[in-house]
Amino acid sequence: MSQLRELDVSGNLLTELPQALGVLPKLEVLRLENNRLESLPDNIGELPSLTKLEVSTNCLRQLPSSMGRLKRIQRIDAANNMLVRVPPSMGYLKTIKELNLRYNNLDDKYKAKAEEGLSRLLAFLREEEERERLEEIERLRPVGTAVGPYMEYRCKAESSQNIKTEFGEFTVDNRCW
Repeated sequence: MSQLRELDVSGNLLTELPQALGVLPKLEVLRLENNRLESLPDNIGELPSLTKLEVSTNCLRQLPSSMGRLKRIQRIDAANNMLVRVPPSMGYLKTIKELNLRYNNLDDKYKAKAEEGLSRLLAFLREEEERERLEEIERLRPVGTAVGPYMEYRCKAESSQNIKTEFGEFTVDNRCW
């Protein structure tokens, strides 16, 4: 299987895919259209040779953010699904030439950018990723409250909330670290 270059499992009424799909180093073409997939494996972005991904006519509600790491991808057909948005990380797909998102449930701003063309959509996705990053920084910014002569700082996080950062995953107990 490690030498597999093309995989076509379209039209098989599949509802899920194994995580092992993400460890096919030579896979160039992945055809998954006309199934009943509700999600793709999170590690699909780890396919180093993938150039063509066909996932049209499924039940996909979202695409994994790891798809932004597909280094060689040229064509993604995700038409006729239930997508509401596209992962902002996909704005960094440098080799993409075609991204078909027609017949989805895209939010108005995503739909408008998709209709403006691929380069505008990719630029919009990069802006969205930056906006989300800044919102997360603001959300986690400690808030100071005067407690007598001292300031007590609390984070804007729920107790026992897991926070993912570039340094790893942390559990926050509503006190600043």
